[in-house]
Amino acid sequence: MALIGIDISNNNGSVDWARVATSSVAFAFLKATEGTSFVDGTYAAHRDAAKAHGIKVGAYHFARPGKSQPGQQAEHFLAHAQPKQGELRPVLDLEDNGGLGPADVERWARGWLDVVERAVGSKPIVYTSPSFWHDRVGNADFSSYPLWHAQYTKRPNADVAGAWKAYTIWQHADDGTISGVAGRCDMNRCEDHALDAITIGTASTPEKHLPLLKEGMRLPEVAELKRMLSAYFREHPEQTKATFTQDTAYGEHAVQAVKDFQRANGLVPDGQVGDKTWQALENATAELRLGTRPN
Repeated sequence: MALIGIDISNNNGSVDWARVATSSVAFAFLKATEGTSFVDGTYAAHRDAAKAHGIKVGAYHFARPGKSQPGQQAEHFLAHAQPKQGELRPVLDLEDNGGLGPADVERWARGWLDVVERAVGSKPIVYTSPSFWHDRVGNADFSSYPLWHAQYTKRPNADVAGAWKAYTIWQHADDGTISGVAGRCDMNRCEDHALDAITIGTASTPEKHLPLLKEGMRLPEVAELKRMLSAYFREHPEQTKATFTQDTAYGEHAVQAVKDFQRANGLVPDGQVGDKTWQALENATAELRLGTRPN
């Protein structure tokens, strides 16, 4: 059985959530923020009222990749959305490339998702359409993230963007009518078991098994290593002169950056990334996210 969902922003005005609850609506995504300055003034009231009437809620951030850094927008979202246990996972709404090319949009999106995942403890949801993902993100592989799929069609099934095998949520129309919502609203559906899988704190997140990295290796985990190093050295530029490209190859420049990180953090500077180095990187980047970086 498919569950019915809606998504709501300030554009929808006042919503009578008691009436919405009588319309078989099971879940709602609410706009919380956009860019680094906009906060949806209806978010808090919608959130409280929807939950009070038994509707499961989640928050989304409308991304503005060309305007500011992903970490800044992620922190803006977290500060105002304040996602909680039992709510649906946060959503990155990607429908504007901000004038950036596909590779830069991909890097930007990964940056936002990384910050929010580490803060919440679950992988966020990506909202996108097949055409945007193909044209603006180069069909990058984000299939480890749940997909909220936007495609308006009368067909019983939708195309799926990028490397995803299936969508978790399908936004299938933007002209729905729901009792309690003035005018038209976006309509969504998902399978009856899907909400549990994208709820913060109820679906278990698989434990990461990060491999020992040695020079010359080419693995997806190298890209994660480089993102963490980049975040660390942006705050501590005096600790390294090494530069490296954001890819999956663990070459000599990245090795040097790891040695510099290890040296600065009291580890043996051997350039190998084992459990202690992974943990130290995790701790260091967590401190940056929480604003406890040294003066």
